[in-house]
Amino acid sequence: MENIDFYLMGLSVILAAFLLAVGGRAYSKSGMRMFLYIMIVFLIILSDGVLLILVGFGLLALPISNTAVLMISNIAVLLLFYYGVVRGS
Repeated sequence: MENIDFYLMGLSVILAAFLLAVGGRAYSKSGMRMFLYIMIVFLIILSDGVLLILVGFGLLALPISNTAVLMISNIAVLLLFYYGVVRGS
């Protein structure tokens, strides 16, 4: 990973953590299931960022590529949105 990748991934982790906290507060106030789905998406983005940062610093080795990790998380987010749309209607 190049230096700009670390900065962008760090920014992504910080934003995801902040938005996860905001989503948690909104969910606790309103109790709307929509906020729960959004919080899970932010949690997936946060975990991706932390995982890729650990791999980038050499603290963790993955048997798959970084691109595969991102594609798996994209599929998880899309399935989560699908589930939210189907269950929400």
